[in-house]
Parts: sequence; C-alpha cells; structure tokens
Amino acid sequence: MWFDVSIDLHASGTDEDSVMKTNEILDEIYRVREEFARECGYDVHVMFARMNEDVKKLKAEGWKFVSPEPRKSDETAETSYALREEPTKKSKNH
Repeated sequence: MWFDVSIDLHASGTDEDSVMKTNEILDEIYRVREEFARECGYDVHVMFARMNEDVKKLKAEGWKFVSPEPRKSDETAETSYALREEPTKKSKNH
C-alpha cells in the first residue's frame, strides 16, 4: 500500500470540533513544571529537596498536610503528601 504524504497525513478531512484544542490550564502547568525543572538543573534530587523545603515553610505558616493511608499490599512504602486548604470560617454577620 502506497501513501500520498501530502494527502494521507493531512488533517483536511477532520471537522473543526474533533481537533484537539489547547487547554490554558494544562499549558500553564507544563510551563511552570518546565521552569521548575530547569531551575533545578533537571536533577530530581534537587527538585525533591526544594519541594521538602517548601513543605517545611508552608507547615511553619500553618498549612496542614495529610498523608494517605499506606497501601495494604506494601505497608513499608513511603506515602505522599496532599495539601488541603481548610475552608474559611464565615462570620455570623454574612
């Protein structure tokens, strides 16, 4: 089977609604992630050390971190952190 690259690999037959659209939120996440990795020299050890420093600072500011329960299959595995923001307390006047 022969392919005509100029026709067969072109998206001319797709309708506009089915073409993948960009997602501004994901684009921002990818940009920030790339910037963070670049600042750390793409060294995963540096990235984790910096994230641990950030966790300590946030805890000092009063943020609460929760750890999920370890998986039953591997109780010795490390757990990850999740940041949970407490909802603001509404005053009685509002």
